[in-house]
Amino acid sequence: MIKSFLRIYLDGLAPIVPLLILLTGYKTFQLKGKVFVLLFFIISTIGFLTADYIDHLGDNNLLVYNIIPLFFVVNLYFFFRIIHINPVIRNINTLMLICLVVLYFYRKEYILEYKVFGSPYYIMFSIFTLVNCLGYYYQEFIAMGEIVMWRKLEFWFIASILFYASTSFVIWGFFKMLMDKGTAIGLNKKELKYIGDLWQLHNVVFTISCLGFFGALIWKRFKIKF
Repeated sequence: MIKSFLRIYLDGLAPIVPLLILLTGYKTFQLKGKVFVLLFFIISTIGFLTADYIDHLGDNNLLVYNIIPLFFVVNLYFFFRIIHINPVIRNINTLMLICLVVLYFYRKEYILEYKVFGSPYYIMFSIFTLVNCLGYYYQEFIAMGEIVMWRKLEFWFIASILFYASTSFVIWGFFKMLMDKGTAIGLNKKELKYIGDLWQLHNVVFTISCLGFFGALIWKRFKIKF
């Protein structure tokens, strides 16, 4: 029973772990864009748990899943506005946000009809995350500040979302294609469910991402030396 519960709700439960540490030690953490980091895990928790619950009821949860990337990108846009000092990267950031909004209007069937998974939205989120994370690392290597990059909490948050977005890119890219192919060749509901289980791999990747940042928070909260 516990195994079944975790299988359904894993992606919604995973962000609660770092979220609780962030909330309890919010004033003590030195973290740029802290409010937007907090919002990222709040959005993840509410969004994924809502989608998981709808799926548990046997209803269509694609509308929730298809909206989540928009909330992710808008929130991270403001986070990276604080992180980046390079105006070029900031402008690229704005352009990518506009492109995502246009994509939502252009491929509005994912929102209005929500019969299929909106993988283009997630792929755009991956590209947005990749560009911004690499931009941050480049900025840090050029600056070579007094504080070593990996001792900053924002470094570990950025590393966690980079791992999540880059690893899940393949899942998001193939998920819709496999589901469409399965429907086209007439697979039944049970057979399609095996393709749908590919999403469980996404849940594991997201959980690893959350646990990684949780470890960094514990390290800073309790001032563990190494």
